[in-house]
Amino acid sequence: MTAQGGDNPQAGISFVCLAMVCITVNDTIVKQLSDTYALHQIVFTRAAIGLALCLVIIQFEGGLRTLKTRRPGLHFLRGLCLVAANMMFFAALATLPLADVTALFFVAPLFITLLSIPVLGEKVGIRRLSAVLVGFVGVLIMLRPGDALFGGQGMDGPDRLTLLLPVGAAFAYACMQVLTRKLGVASTAAAMTVYLQCVFILVSL
Repeated sequence: MTAQGGDNPQAGISFVCLAMVCITVNDTIVKQLSDTYALHQIVFTRAAIGLALCLVIIQFEGGLRTLKTRRPGLHFLRGLCLVAANMMFFAALATLPLADVTALFFVAPLFITLLSIPVLGEKVGIRRLSAVLVGFVGVLIMLRPGDALFGGQGMDGPDRLTLLLPVGAAFAYACMQVLTRKLGVASTAAAMTVYLQCVFILVSL
């Protein structure tokens, strides 16, 4: 498959891998801090640091004028999706083992595949849809009470709503990613990140 319309799959894959390393480090730190600090404090501090860094990066992408957008509402909605995803994910980290939360969160690519059809108008073949179906079956198995993933503790293990936290986070994250693809045509990465951090700060305040 050749790259079209400015797409660069190799660079995209490299950035995704680097991002996953950073996200893993971030999740581990959040897990360590969750016993001492309130969730909104962690979110506010992380967003403030991220906003400061992005404002520096923007200076190399054309300055503050790159923040102009014709879709402020869509940017705000994207920010709310990520806020919801982070809140549910961090809450899950505070109550469930990190490995279990990460395993359940891997349903996110399945949601992204399905959402890309109505939101982006992309075509998904029968083989990919079959893979998505198999993936969802796997998640249902992981959510089953008494499953070996949670030590077969039955009623003594995490309740169903707690187990649904990382799944809900995955859905909100998928919505954010699809909106990122939609908005990325006219906005720089740094500009979109600035809007995200502003929403984080607003909500955490």
